[in-house]
This record gives sequence, structure tokens and C-alpha cells, in this order.
Amino acid sequence: MRKMKEQVRSAICEFVKEYEKQEAISTKWGEPLEHGFEGKISPKSATFDQKRLKSDWSHRHFAYAVGMGTFGINNMLITRYGCCGRYSTIVTNLNVEPDQPVSEEYCLYKKNGSYGICMKNCPI
Repeated sequence: MRKMKEQVRSAICEFVKEYEKQEAISTKWGEPLEHGFEGKISPKSATFDQKRLKSDWSHRHFAYAVGMGTFGINNMLITRYGCCGRYSTIVTNLNVEPDQPVSEEYCLYKKNGSYGICMKNCPI
């Protein structure tokens, strides 16, 4: 069990490194948009506390709010294509119609009790 926890911790550390690389790239997206609109990256979106393994800004919760997917029992955002995705957020004054969270449940376990392999294989 100890070895498995160490492997999970190692995987999380690798994820954090990749997360920070993406955030460093995404901060360059704050350039002026066409037609006088602005797009900015929140400074909070580039924070990640490696001790808490948490950020103060949740891209996936914004993705959920605009209808990109639903949360699975693994607490990941599941889109209609699956649950492997990276998200970034741009705050803008562009006038767009807001979307709503999707009404269909994408987590098969929550939807009808099927699948659940993530629970069977979870080391935690």
C-alpha cells in the first residue's frame, strides 16, 4: 500500500509540473482581442499550492458551468469525449451568449450504475 501511495504521489507531482508549464503558456493569452475586446488571464489561475495539491482557481468548474461536461465520481470533468482534458480560462468583455451546464450525465456510474472501474482500481 505504501508503494502505491508513493506512485500516486509521484504521478501527482508529474501532473503538477505539466500543469505549471501549461499555465506559464496560457498567461501569454492575455493579448488584446479583435474589434476592441479584451481578454485577460486571472493571476489566480496560475497558482498551485504543491503542499495542498490545490489551486485557487478551478478551470474545470468554469468548464462545467459553461456546459462542457459533468463531474464523475473521480471528481474529474467528463466531457462527451471522456475525462482526459486540460482547460484554461480567459476572462473577457466580449459579449457572448452564456451557456448552461449540460443536463445529460456523462459519468456512467452516476447515470445508471454501470462501469465503476475507476472505483475498483483506485489505490486511495
